[in-house]
Amino acid sequence: MDGSCHLVSDYELSSYIDVPMHILFHGVAKETFLLITRWSKAHMLNESAKRCFSLVLEDIAKLKLDFIDVQPFSPSFGGWLNYNFSALARIANAFYHGFKIMKMDKQYEAPKKPQKYWIRKENEAWLRAHGKYEAHFKKKDHHFIDAEVKRLMSMD
Repeated sequence: MDGSCHLVSDYELSSYIDVPMHILFHGVAKETFLLITRWSKAHMLNESAKRCFSLVLEDIAKLKLDFIDVQPFSPSFGGWLNYNFSALARIANAFYHGFKIMKMDKQYEAPKKPQKYWIRKENEAWLRAHGKYEAHFKKKDHHFIDAEVKRLMSMD
């Protein structure tokens, strides 16, 4: 051995194509799409992006093409498999073309009343606007959400 690092094997990569396919479509493609959806949220394009992406995927799904098997859009891509990401990678230009026409989401304005009088919807809106809303909050009661907002506001 000369000290260099190389992988030597008697097996051909083509015999195990599922490994690079998994890395490419469930790793790289998925992470790219997740980063873009996070970027759209950070730039106040979240609602517009969701509408645009949903429409594109619905239209493509209606075509019922075997090589472009997409699922309904969700920001987390829950329920998507490697072949769905492969299809999404094929249509990425169409999928993200809508960024050119997206409008910014409505700017968040906190309620004028004191936070202790906010209803659940107002507390959730505050959490979303500050990037602190988490999916498991949907299952929590109003008191938990209220306490979380108070805790986060006290940290400012």
